[in-house]
Amino acid sequence: MNLFSQDKPKANPEKVQDIKNWVYRILNVNPDIPISISQLTCKEPGCPPIETVIAIMTQPVKQYKIHKAVDDIKEPGCPPIETVIAIMTQPVKQYKIHKAVDDIDELDICNLY
Repeated sequence: MNLFSQDKPKANPEKVQDIKNWVYRILNVNPDIPISISQLTCKEPGCPPIETVIAIMTQPVKQYKIHKAVDDIKEPGCPPIETVIAIMTQPVKQYKIHKAVDDIDELDICNLY
């Protein structure tokens, strides 16, 4: 029994790459900056059972959580990039969407405005 292991559901690697591509394009992230996509079992109170965490490895790291499995995330119809960048460059370092899973139909980044 490994006490340090975390139950980590398998994510579709092709879908993970799609999400990375969307984040690079929508947020105009420099291609030299790594992006990490992790699908995790959420253990926080009131949290859906699976969440996807997107981390853009800048200094400081920008982290976003979507309360959906990787395979359930759809490519967003986002607002103009200027709007998204204006939102993302605000002092807040972590963004969350506080909606029921059934109510989220786009990548959370697009729902921040």
